[in-house]
Formats: sequence, structure tokens, C-alpha cells
Amino acid sequence: VSMASISAEGIDNSNILKASLEAMRRAAAGLSLQPKLALADGRDVPPGLACEGRALIKGDQRSQSIAAASIVAKVMRD
Repeated sequence: VSMASISAEGIDNSNILKASLEAMRRAAAGLSLQPKLALADGRDVPPGLACEGRALIKGDQRSQSIAAASIVAKVMRD
């Protein structure tokens, strides 16, 4: 598991979508094992991934990996 966040200032300097995608890219880059495929919940794939990326609308309902990542993200925020 790898987690990343963007500061409030970072969000203010870009926008919430760009900041979210950058946090996803950073989290993927922080993994100890390099994945062959990264799944993203939504319409957009983070730019600059070191592997293939695929966006899944309603991904948390379609992928157990995305659902688990959503739980980890919620725990991190709380």
C-alpha cells in the first residue's frame, strides 16, 4: 500500500481534479512493487504513470482493488 496527499495550497494552486490525479500518480510511484496496470476510479487516468492506466467509472463497484483503495483513503482522511 502506498498513500499520497496534496496540501490545501497545492489544491488551491491547481484544482481538485489535477491535485487528485497528482496524488494518485505519487501513490503509484511510491509502491514497492511496480504494477503493470493502475486502475483509477472515475473518468481520468493520472498522467505520468510508469505503467498502463485505466479509468473505470463507478470503479469501486466494478473492482475489488478500487473498493479496497477507497476504504484505505477514507481511513486516511478520517
